[in-house]
Amino acid sequence: MKQRSYDTMIALGASDIPIYIEYNFTPGSPEQGPSYSSGGQPADPAEIEITKIVILDHEIPAGNLFNFLASDELFIDELHLLEDENERDDAADHADYINDWKRDEA
Repeated sequence: MKQRSYDTMIALGASDIPIYIEYNFTPGSPEQGPSYSSGGQPADPAEIEITKIVILDHEIPAGNLFNFLASDELFIDELHLLEDENERDDAADHADYINDWKRDEA
C-alpha cells in the first residue's frame, strides 16, 4: 500500500472547486496461470481508498463531498490513471538508479 496525494479541480454545479486528496493505493496483480504446484490465481484489481479530502480556498458545498467523490466512478478512474502514470515514473526512476549504480560500480 502506498500513500499518495493529489491536487485537482472538480466541477460541482456551475463552479470548479480546488481540492487536495490523500489516498492509499494498493497495486493489483496480473493473473497467474496454472503450474505443476498450483491451479493458478485470478488477477487482483488495483484498489484506491480515499482517506482525506480538503477543499482549498472555497466554501464547503452542501452535502457530503467525501461520499460524493468516493462513489464517483469517473473520479476514481482518474485516480487509477494517475497511479498508472506514477507507477511508470517510479519504474523509470528505479531503472535510472540501477543504471547509475552499475556505472559507478564499474
